[in-house]
Amino acid sequence: WPAALAAANTLDPFLERALILCVEWFEASGATLFLREEEGEDYVLAARAGIDATVPLGARIRHGQGIAGTAG
Repeated sequence: WPAALAAANTLDPFLERALILCVEWFEASGATLFLREEEGEDYVLAARAGIDATVPLGARIRHGQGIAGTAG
């Protein structure tokens, strides 16, 4: 595994727990968190929480494309 991928996997439980707390705190129905890859222009789904967090695992957002990509 590349070092960046291994590092991201160690964050998974922390990111998921942080999102669960955010969903509870803000009384949201769902939340997702995307992290930018070390190399390239993509953001990759790192965590999701809540009943309405239906973004599929492995989802990617291209920097500069679409609403989410422009906001990144």
